[in-house]
Amino acid sequence: ASLSTLFDRFFPISLQNKESPCFSPVSGHAFFLTRLQTERIMELSPYPVLYSYTYSIREKRHVLCQYPRRARYYIVLQRRALFMILTVNIGNTHITVGGYEQDTLRFCGRLHSDTAATVDEYAIRLVNLLSLHGASPAQIEGGILGSVVPVLSGRVLSALRILCNARILTVGPGLKSGIKLRLDNPAQLGAELLCGAVAALAECSGPLVVISADTAISMMAVNAKQELVGGVILPGPQLSLSALVKNTAQLPQIDLAAKAPASILGKSTSSCLQNGFVLGTASLLDGLAERFCAELGPQTAFYATGNLPIPIREACCTPILYRETLITDGLYRIWMKNKKG
Repeated sequence: ASLSTLFDRFFPISLQNKESPCFSPVSGHAFFLTRLQTERIMELSPYPVLYSYTYSIREKRHVLCQYPRRARYYIVLQRRALFMILTVNIGNTHITVGGYEQDTLRFCGRLHSDTAATVDEYAIRLVNLLSLHGASPAQIEGGILGSVVPVLSGRVLSALRILCNARILTVGPGLKSGIKLRLDNPAQLGAELLCGAVAALAECSGPLVVISADTAISMMAVNAKQELVGGVILPGPQLSLSALVKNTAQLPQIDLAAKAPASILGKSTSSCLQNGFVLGTASLLDGLAERFCAELGPQTAFYATGNLPIPIREACCTPILYRETLITDGLYRIWMKNKKG
């Protein structure tokens, strides 16, 4: 939205004065507003205030000036040209894209993982996603990509290079993560599990287990020495449900995000399925958690991310800390460990 459109929406035209002595050569716009209106525009506007009488220029880069011969205040607005770090996680179901500005996640969006899409199609989708969240390719200062779908890694990376000339890192051998991998073949470790472990260790020193739920559920353990020591992989509930419904004649599709019945005794086919998948998956996770604790210690923390429905998490007896952006945060932390300069 333009500045004019913004002010037309929130303020009377009579309060807008583009020809005033306060006209700014920096932005080309200046407006007279009351203090209350100024506070309101600072809350609602996607544009930052360049000058402020209450905030530090170095800390906020905002200055609000009082015009000496009038009782009203004026603010000068300009669209931000801030740089960001782009994180891209390619999963079997979704591609999650995050934008970080000054260590803060500004947006996080998802694209469908499509093995039939071309490089140009992914470039268009990425541009549209950035635009949706008020960003542009010109703001990308750097990026990092993690993938568990090799066939898409090259295409998405090529699409990113079409959009910008920034340095794009790829999670894999050669990048510093701060975690030692005690695995038979570290190259086979899924990028999302490594990133999840990096982000979880920023909150908890370990031991801990990262649960990443997508098409499959992966659980990876980190011991008290902050070494990634192994884990398990099993089918996700959505995949299991889809296979069951597809291969049976009378079992209906159900919504795993719906609240499970209060009793284990289902009174209909749908409620029986709901109980089976919600309580069954929760019991499965509890059983595996007990075995992880036997290996790592009773103080093991469990972090979950991805598509693990709320009813399943709530049905678990094991305390599970759900972090929606755990992998995205891990990607950003790995980028920070490997950035130049």
